[in-house]
Amino acid sequence: MKRILVLLFIGITLAGIHACKSRKTVKSFSPGEAFSVSSADSQLVELKRQLPQAEISRVPKGIKVTFASGILFAVNASSLSSPAQEYLEKLAGVLQRHPAGRILIEGHTDITGTTDYNKTLSEKRAESVKTYLVNQGIVPDRINTAGYGEARPVATNSTPQGQEKNRRVELFIMP
Repeated sequence: MKRILVLLFIGITLAGIHACKSRKTVKSFSPGEAFSVSSADSQLVELKRQLPQAEISRVPKGIKVTFASGILFAVNASSLSSPAQEYLEKLAGVLQRHPAGRILIEGHTDITGTTDYNKTLSEKRAESVKTYLVNQGIVPDRINTAGYGEARPVATNSTPQGQEKNRRVELFIMP
């Protein structure tokens, strides 16, 4: 009886190992192709390593990179700060090593200021990021921008901490 159980266990183990081996597939990635899961994952890891000051996550659209507005811009300004240029240079390097996919840059504000002012400011900030990335060698046709002003808050605007979270630039890397 023990022999039968041992042989049965060995047989099941070998069948499981064989099944796992037969499911492995390796696909090469070439520029211009849509993301493969492994390519997007390697890009995600590289972004997290290069940009520890940004919030980077996998989302249904692809990869989301969020910079708090204070990291990139002075208050009420759309000109990039010196540290922002360093961060965006690192981002551009990663984007150049992963040339597939489209990029959407979204600017957001808190509720301070008028709706029109906030929308214009968020658009200018998104365009500033795009211009810098293009100057770093990213193909302009890959990049779209949008400014939403105060329309898409991620936190309450009734506290200074919430307002700070709402002032941000989000960059989506999409297959």
